[in-house]
Amino acid sequence: MAKELFQLVEVADSGRYRLVPETAFDALLVHTPESSLIRLALKDEPTLGHLIRIFRVAHKLNQPKLGDKIGLKKRAVVNIEKDKTVPQPESLKALYELFGQGFQIHAEQLILKKKSPTK
Repeated sequence: MAKELFQLVEVADSGRYRLVPETAFDALLVHTPESSLIRLALKDEPTLGHLIRIFRVAHKLNQPKLGDKIGLKKRAVVNIEKDKTVPQPESLKALYELFGQGFQIHAEQLILKKKSPTK
């Protein structure tokens, strides 16, 4: 049996996803945002919390470690991932720096979509 190219991971309460090398992941997200791997992974209606969770898992971080890296407590990370709260601008900036341009593109799309009125 051939070895799978991308590792399959299970995300509790979310589903199964394939991990790709960070450089390939960022390239996919930057160059093809509308049809990228992340859009496929995010199911029907992605949320900012779901996006953060997927990138956290892809970067092999638990919630406390992510909180340490962006200056938040674990409870704040949990609430953001569950979409109970929205990250403050300084937390978003830290997430952009940590996860890269691919994350930033998708996060900004989700933020704009949430702000724009639905027809």
